Amino acid sequence: MNRNEYKDFKNILNKYDIKNYSHDAMDEVIKKSELKLYSNYSEKDISIWHLIFSQLKYVSLYFWFAQIIAVSLVGLFTMQMTNYSYRNLIYIIFTAVSIISVYGVPEIIKSSIFKMNEIEASCKRGFSFILQIRILIIGISDLISIFGISLYLSNYFKQSFLLLAANGLLPFNIINSLSLLITNKFKTSYGSYISIALGIFLLALYNTWDFHDIELNGISYPLCILTSILLFVQLYILFKNSNEMGAHTIWN
Repeated sequence: MNRNEYKDFKNILNKYDIKNYSHDAMDEVIKKSELKLYSNYSEKDISIWHLIFSQLKYVSLYFWFAQIIAVSLVGLFTMQMTNYSYRNLIYIIFTAVSIISVYGVPEIIKSSIFKMNEIEASCKRGFSFILQIRILIIGISDLISIFGISLYLSNYFKQSFLLLAANGLLPFNIINSLSLLITNKFKTSYGSYISIALGIFLLALYNTWDFHDIELNGISYPLCILTSILLFVQLYILFKNSNEMGAHTIWN
C-alpha cells in the first residue's frame, strides 16, 4: 500500500464514528473467554485403562463377528466329524485361524485407511502409543481365540495342546506378517482383501500338501518360531514408521 492509498483508506475510516470503549470491560471479556476455553481441559493424565476402553469402542463389529464365526465353525466341524484324522484336525485350526486373522491388520491400520493419522498424531499420547494400544487389543483377542480353540480341540481329541497351538499360530503369523509387509511396502488400504487372499492361499496349499503326521509334528515348532520372528520384525517396522510419522506431523 503506497502513501496515497493509505491516505484514502484513512479518510474512509474517519467517516465512521467509533464510540469510546471501556478497557476494563475489554479485559473482562478476554478473561471470561480464557476461563471458558480452559474449562474443558483436563489437567489429569488419561489412564491406560481409559485409553484401552476408548479404543475398544472403535474396533469394528466385523472383527468380533469373525471371532464368533471362527469359534462356531470349530464346534460345528468337531460335532460333525465322523472320521477323525490329525490332518482334518489341523485343517480345522487353519480354517478358524484364517478367519480370525482376516480383520487383524485392517483394524490396526484403520486410521491410515480413513486418513486419520494426523488427528491421532496430534493427540496427547501420540499416534505410536495409540497404535500400540490397538495392537494390544487386537493381538490379545486373537490369541485368546487361538489358544481357546487349541485347548478345546486338545481336550476333545486328546492331543497335545502345545502342538495344536503352534499349528494355530502358523497361519496367524503368516497372514498378519505378510499383510503388514504388503501394506507397509505398497501403502495400500486393502488390508482385509490381502488377508482374505492369503488365508485362502494357505488353505489351498495345505489341502494339496501331501505329508505325514510325523513330518508335520517335526516342523510345526520351528515354523512357528520363524514366522513369529517375521511378525515381530514387521511390527517393529510399523512402530518405527509410526514414530517417524508422528514426529513429521508435530514439526510440520
